[in-house]
Amino acid sequence: MVRLMRRFTRLFGFREDPVNAIRASHLSKRPDEIGVAERELAALQNDVRTVLCQKTHLATLGTAVTRVNHDLRGTLSSALLVSDWLEDSKGPAVKSIAPRIIS
Repeated sequence: MVRLMRRFTRLFGFREDPVNAIRASHLSKRPDEIGVAERELAALQNDVRTVLCQKTHLATLGTAVTRVNHDLRGTLSSALLVSDWLEDSKGPAVKSIAPRIIS
């Protein structure tokens, strides 16, 4: 019984490192209550592990999108300043091409 409980409590290592915790493939196929509890706990931990991985992926994606957004805003702000400068220019060549650039 003690050996079974030691094996069962190894599953609680999930708290320290949920991504690298014991996988369900290491579980016994016991038909009794301990085997059922062991498999159910492993299934729950697997679901939590999946959600944690998805959250990590989404956080990384959000960071990338934020960087792209920042870069695009900087480029568009520069383009807006240049187009405003072109619109106010007095040169005839610039005045003829400015409307196309601004649009």
